[in-house]
Amino acid sequence: MIHTIDLHYHAGQERDPGTTLRSYLEHAVMTGRRVVGVTDHLDLYLDPRKLISSPLYSQNVAGILTLRDEVVALQSAFPELKLLFAPEVPPAMALVDIPAAIIEIADYFICEAKLTSSDGDENTTQLKNRITEAAEFRSRFSKPVFIAHPLRHAIDQCLVKAPIPRWVSELSRRDLQNHTQEDLDRFFGMNVREVGRTAAAHNVPLEINGNTWERARASNLPAPLRMMLNVYRLWRDSGVEFVVGSDQHGFVKSIGRVGGTVPWEVCEVLGIEMEDIRFLQQVGVL
Repeated sequence: MIHTIDLHYHAGQERDPGTTLRSYLEHAVMTGRRVVGVTDHLDLYLDPRKLISSPLYSQNVAGILTLRDEVVALQSAFPELKLLFAPEVPPAMALVDIPAAIIEIADYFICEAKLTSSDGDENTTQLKNRITEAAEFRSRFSKPVFIAHPLRHAIDQCLVKAPIPRWVSELSRRDLQNHTQEDLDRFFGMNVREVGRTAAAHNVPLEINGNTWERARASNLPAPLRMMLNVYRLWRDSGVEFVVGSDQHGFVKSIGRVGGTVPWEVCEVLGIEMEDIRFLQQVGVL
């Protein structure tokens, strides 16, 4: 079942205080996960501007390699888990600039795109360029890559990091199939059809991201959720491959043991089963 697959599970520098990698994997088991892609943001190791006062790992290449070694060492302690290691590449980092030592030990890479503009054409270009870059990287280094949370920027700008604009709060709920492309392009700040076509043409998967879905759901507005589903449907029908990940960073900062979720209900609506996630074949799971 989809909820057992989590290809985006943070368990490195940003772990909850007092927790260990082992406790994160214990949480993964108890919450039904069976395939876990352990990740961490590469800029927390390679970008001198991201200094951490008390880092859990040294902020250099050796640090990310240490995290990976810990993942490998713990595999035998968790025979019910298939553990993978997948560094997350920040938007400002070119994929070809990833150090060779990290490329060698990664099972795959999670790639963020730089979407900071209010200009939909610019965002579309940035995302399409990142997809193309990911395809070229995969071809050159034989490492699978997917694009992380491609709808995150719009959710943050419209619902999370600023007051919700009135035009957003007044969006019609509408049936799932009845949002126009103009609706979708305006809300998500990109030409969603062009992005889907590019991803499908290059066979670069786009992520159905649990953290993004939860951010939208927390707004209490039905329309953004419906619009997200509509984009996923459009991409699915365009031949886009998907991956799923919770993008969980912690599980004890809230009430008890509350973590991120794999967006299984989104996949259920879209009719996506585990065998439809062809990326799993590339990483040796199916």
